[in-house]
Parts: sequence; structure tokens; C-alpha cells
Amino acid sequence: MKSKKILFLFVVLNIFYISTNFFIWKFYTEDIFVGINSYKAGDLSRLGYISTSLDLRKAEYNLSFKHFESADINLTDKSQYFDLITIGDSFSNAGGGGLNGYYQDYIATLYGKKVLNIQPFDGDYLNTIVILANSGILERMKTKVVILESVERAFIERMTPQLNTDKNQTIEYIKLNFKNKYINESPEYTFLNDGNYKFILTNILRKFSDNSFNNIVYKVPLKGTFFNVSHPNDLLFYKDDIKNMKKYNVANLNQANNNLNKLAHLLNKSHIKLIVLVGPNKYTIYSDFLIQKNKYGRSEFFEDYVQLPKDYVFVNTKAILHSAVLNGEKDIYYADDTHWSYKASSLVIKSMNYLK
Repeated sequence: MKSKKILFLFVVLNIFYISTNFFIWKFYTEDIFVGINSYKAGDLSRLGYISTSLDLRKAEYNLSFKHFESADINLTDKSQYFDLITIGDSFSNAGGGGLNGYYQDYIATLYGKKVLNIQPFDGDYLNTIVILANSGILERMKTKVVILESVERAFIERMTPQLNTDKNQTIEYIKLNFKNKYINESPEYTFLNDGNYKFILTNILRKFSDNSFNNIVYKVPLKGTFFNVSHPNDLLFYKDDIKNMKKYNVANLNQANNNLNKLAHLLNKSHIKLIVLVGPNKYTIYSDFLIQKNKYGRSEFFEDYVQLPKDYVFVNTKAILHSAVLNGEKDIYYADDTHWSYKASSLVIKSMNYLK
């Protein structure tokens, strides 16, 4: 008799577990984790278990010309040329998805340039360019411009390591790294997953804490509507947007700038121009519009960095995008994502008319 009760309890609990997961999945989390018919949610919705800022989208392109990826070209073909090389993180690799996710395609279309996107060798942004310069590959490809891109929160980490402008590598090493592809895949989910219960718990705790006490995504209210989603005055942003502001000190900014000046001098020997493009943190662009403006401080990265003497072109992306937001442009960043939208990348590239 006891065993029957245990079996009955086991069956009831399993039915409850499965039905609860299915209910949460169908009404809340499926769109966050999987999307609908190739339309995907942003990284902040998935990581923060937030359904109210969903901006489902899929990769689409309507520009006349597209860039090239290093993984798709034959490095040994000496007849190939590229006017412009880009090296960067997810901002350079359509991390936000949606319409015209690659800013490089705006360069190709607006300015008629042949653009090649290369993944950083071993995650080392600076030395990738040094190796390409010292190997003679940039000269052989008749490259005139190198764009080095990094998101603001990772800029100090990537640009301050000791730089050796004499560094070189074998052609085999370069060939191997040219084949690297950017991987932007989210985990696979079924309706039975622990994210369903995390969704419930996180959203309960978020009523008492902007980041549910320990989640990596913050949600704070804005004084105005800035996104075309169901909750247009909610700002979602990544924890490192505020955590890494402490790294923007004078010593680190100067070290990064000195490294980039050295890199610019190296490229200049081959008559190649260096352009540094920083993707502002989402928090940086929208923090002036918070209801509680000074709650997490304000990033002064761009204000301080533009003052430093440079032998390269620094694109003040914050000034461009903040101005657009001030003028009422919505969805400069995706509501549910850390990345800027096609609106932002097109504005930034249009401002770089010296690329003509």
C-alpha cells in the first residue's frame, strides 16, 4: 500500500513538473530562449529572463554590397585586394542580429569600398594588426584603412597590454587564424529546462532589486519612451557596463592611447590609416535619461578619451548616438540586447564620410 502511495505521489509530482514547465514555456520563455520562425530575441532578454522588452528579429539585408569574411577567402591568392580591414568583437560580427547587422556593409555600400572582416588572432586585438602589418599581408592586399573596434566595457582590457610592434608570425599561423569564424550561438532549449523556474524567481526578485540581487542584467526605468516594445521606457543593460567604469582611470586611458599611437605609426609606414571605433555601452547612451539619474554613476570614457593626443582617427560614437537619442530617435540600441541596431551603425558610418 505504501509503495502505491509513493508511486502515485511520484506521478503527480511529475505531471505537475511537466505541466508547469510547459505552461511557463508557452506563455513566457519560449520566445526568449528560442524565438519564432527564425525571429530571435536579444541577449539581455535571454540572460535576464525578461519578456517585456522583446524585440524579435531575424537577419535580413537590403544593402547593395556586402563585406567579405577572412574565413571565405584564399589568403594565397595574391590578386585579391581589400581597401579596408575590420577587426573587432560582436559589434563587428552582427551580434545584435536584425536588419543589416554588419556595419561593414554600410561602408561597402555607401563608399564603394571592398571590406574584409578578420577575427582577432587568439583574442589579441592589437597584435593581430601588428602581425598583419609586419607580415606584409596588408600591403599585398593594398589595404588603405584598418578599423579596430571594441565595445566600451572591454576597451581597457584589450588595448592596454604591453605592445610589441616587432611581433610577427609564420604564414601558416596567419592562414590558420584567417579561417576562424565568429560564433554567435545561444544554448539550445526544450520546454523542460531550469530557465523556466529561473524566469519566475528572477522576475519576483526584480521587484525588489534592479538586477534581482545577482543577475547579470539590470532593468531600470527611463523618463521617456526609447524603444518600440511593450515596455518602451525600460532600460536593460549588462552588469559590466557599470562595473568596468572604474577602469577608466587616467593611467589606463593613457596606456591604451599610447599603444594605439604606436600601432598607428607602424601602419603609417605602409601608408595605412588606423581608425578606432568604440561601441558605447548601452548604459552609456541612455544613462542621462534614467529616472534615478545618478544611481549607478555616469561613464566619462568618451569625454576623457577624446582629449588625448592621437595619431589615428577616433570616432566619437557616443556623441553621434546620444545626439540621435536626444532628438527622439527610438531603437538606437535594441531594447532587449547589448548591441546597437542598424540605425546606430548606419549613423556612425555616415558620419565617417572621409572614407570616400
